Amino acid sequence: MQSFTGKAGTKFLVLLFSLLSAITLCSADTSSRVHDVNHGSSLQARKLTPELIAFKKKLAKADKTIFTNDQDYMDFTGQGNKIFGSDGYAGCIGVVMASSKGAMIGHYNVDENSLERAKGKLKDLYEAHKGDLSGGQLWVYAHVEYKNGFPYAQPELVNKFIKTVKEITGKDPRIQKYIEAVDAWFDQNGEPLVNDPDINNMIGGAFFVENPGGGHANSVLELLDIEMIKKSGEPIS
Repeated sequence: MQSFTGKAGTKFLVLLFSLLSAITLCSADTSSRVHDVNHGSSLQARKLTPELIAFKKKLAKADKTIFTNDQDYMDFTGQGNKIFGSDGYAGCIGVVMASSKGAMIGHYNVDENSLERAKGKLKDLYEAHKGDLSGGQLWVYAHVEYKNGFPYAQPELVNKFIKTVKEITGKDPRIQKYIEAVDAWFDQNGEPLVNDPDINNMIGGAFFVENPGGGHANSVLELLDIEMIKKSGEPIS
């Protein structure tokens, strides 16, 4: 990895990374906690482990990926394995509801206008498929600050979105928090908190649902979490 030792160089690189992340839609890649949608099992992956490599490969092969300010449904009742993903999380908020028959994903910017538009679109999508989504697990994927307690970066809007999701589905969503990797390794002025954070491998938020098809098998939801997003920026020793 090329090293920028001067403060100006470091700040420039951090800003460039942030810009590229935004262009990549809202950034993506990282650790994961795996949840069996019906049984709640979990698996913690580590940087460059086979589990993380498998996550990246599966997300890259997704049959459909939802990016910023979009939502869709994928049917799992047909034959054949399906992967339904959402990528590019760098401050955005996501929602996923998954059952053995299908999954619904929404991915939105966290601002009043985006969330207000999302409310109607998400409601219409859920109403069109609520029969197949019945009994499925419901998650909200929320950006948090890298500080004690990991508070929501925009608490009023995030809580409003969570309330909206509950009103639409009639269920309390489980929450998976995520961070932006730069927040764990750089201060507000762009100064590194340790020597040589691994900028090249820093990752953002993402998740996917996988189902083998047929409409009867459990769906598996895999979400990238705080710890592995942080680990992606650990200095190379």
